[in-house]
Amino acid sequence: MKQPNLACFLLFLAGVVLGLAQLWLKLWDPQTFCKIIITDGALFAVSLVWVFLVRDNKESAKINKGNSLD
Repeated sequence: MKQPNLACFLLFLAGVVLGLAQLWLKLWDPQTFCKIIITDGALFAVSLVWVFLVRDNKESAKINKGNSLD
């Protein structure tokens, strides 16, 4: 698994683990927990968009490489 994909998966997994920990153990007060989850979600979204953009850029480069007029 590539590093950006692994980062997305780990951020998703962290959100699930934190949610379950809060549900069962009540580790944080609600405001702090919301801040943690929103931060995790934002990092996940940025990572996911980054993975998509890099993959799209590589695919476009492959397509454009074959269309040269040499």
